[in-house]
Amino acid sequence: MKDKKAVQLAYIAQLYYNEGMNQQEIANIIGINRASISRLLNEALKKKVVTIKVSYPWRIASLEKRLKDVFPQLKDACVLACEHNGYEESLQKIGLFAGEYLLEAIQPKSVIGVGWGKALHEIIKNIPEKYLPEVEIVQVVGATGYTGLLEDGPMIARNLSEKFSCKCRYLHVPLIVESKAVRDSLIKDKAVHQTLEFASHADILITGIGSVLMHKLYTLKEVGYVTDQEVEELKEAGAVGDILGMHYTLDGEILDIDINHRTLTIPPEKLTQVARSIAIAGHEGKAEAIIGAIRGKFINTLITDNFAAERILSSVE
Repeated sequence: MKDKKAVQLAYIAQLYYNEGMNQQEIANIIGINRASISRLLNEALKKKVVTIKVSYPWRIASLEKRLKDVFPQLKDACVLACEHNGYEESLQKIGLFAGEYLLEAIQPKSVIGVGWGKALHEIIKNIPEKYLPEVEIVQVVGATGYTGLLEDGPMIARNLSEKFSCKCRYLHVPLIVESKAVRDSLIKDKAVHQTLEFASHADILITGIGSVLMHKLYTLKEVGYVTDQEVEELKEAGAVGDILGMHYTLDGEILDIDINHRTLTIPPEKLTQVARSIAIAGHEGKAEAIIGAIRGKFINTLITDNFAAERILSSVE
């Protein structure tokens, strides 16, 4: 685009978008017809002389305040307005917002730990590309091993690092192995140990939360890591949710159960030391799992929807 044309497009866009003139008024100033002004405004959009940002979805400040009042553990709570109590709508809106939230949270040389799941995949879909070469991404949970699963940890880590044009460290182990002995052996591997140690010092962590109480909100069940019978056993043990594959109670206590001893991720106590541990979790069916994650201090920032927030508050207020 030649400089003269670029200046003309910018000037017309300034009059229209910033000064609020209509197209006929601008035509009178420029000395061309109204149809030409309309064409030039469209050209300004196509050539990105003008970019339009829609402030959506909307946040509900009253619910955010109530959550932070009830849970002083939370540094921040973001409650997005959903019209319908559907999981897909919640995922889309939370993913759209969470991408922008993450960009604002990133500092120079940030280390960003990433988990896995549908919510994180939705963020990757919506987050814009940004050149952040000094940032580093680290996978904090093992891989499911399901080929082509876009929600898997390695895919999330790789796709986010590509969006930011930055380095990425992978955790080259399965998410859940056959025994505690196997897990303990893998953790002793030098490369695995170094990655987990690096991950434990991330200053930002983004993760989803699974709900043991609803199958469609429990990704470990969906991908086949646990059977129906095992789900019932988890419930009997007091599990309400999982974070990075680790199962916990409504009071936020990590359970002393077999599956937790076979899961490869950073130790749960390390989550409490992350400066900004962000959980992306919506739908009222995740309320109990979210409460447990907050009480356990596994997260200090919550991005959720109004249905989940209202269910959480009705359970604890």
